[in-house]
Amino acid sequence: MSGHNRWSKIKHKKEASDAKKSKVWTKVIKEITVSARVGGGDINGNPRLRAAVDKARGVNMPNDTIDRAIKKGTGDLDGVQYEEFNYEVFGPGGTAILVEVMTDNRNQGESLVVVTDPKEFERIRDGLKAAGLPEPLSAEVTMVPQNMVRLQGKEAEGAVKLVSALEDHDDVQNVYSNMDVDDAVLESVG
Repeated sequence: MSGHNRWSKIKHKKEASDAKKSKVWTKVIKEITVSARVGGGDINGNPRLRAAVDKARGVNMPNDTIDRAIKKGTGDLDGVQYEEFNYEVFGPGGTAILVEVMTDNRNQGESLVVVTDPKEFERIRDGLKAAGLPEPLSAEVTMVPQNMVRLQGKEAEGAVKLVSALEDHDDVQNVYSNMDVDDAVLESVG
């Protein structure tokens, strides 16, 4: 029975490792596809694509997988069309979090918050209407904090857990925040 238990542990570690690798590869493939769609499939003429391919090679992605992602982005192969979105959300203690998303399903979020310079308010609002988005529940000029938020205790733990959960989502590419927490909190939660 001890051999079975050892194999079981090895199997679970391999499954966890494979799942983590798959998640990373999915994010990198999306980045390659969007980069190729936006700037073309020439690695030498598209710095964003070059960076995405370098990232793919850094996680040991095979060249044929990289090539397929580029061809999907340029339209040479049929496949999923990814779109980029940025979301700003507020977490525990008023922490501002910016989330960069690449997804093939633009209907995942039920609301959208757009933050812009007050001088651009009407132009942005009218542009969103012209783009065919539904009538907003509210549209207003408001104040947005521009400083770091120092969090401690449960608020710090909650904010770190929220950011970690957002980073783990397959469609999320990057998460930025203005939270300021101790390294000990990051280590204990992470």
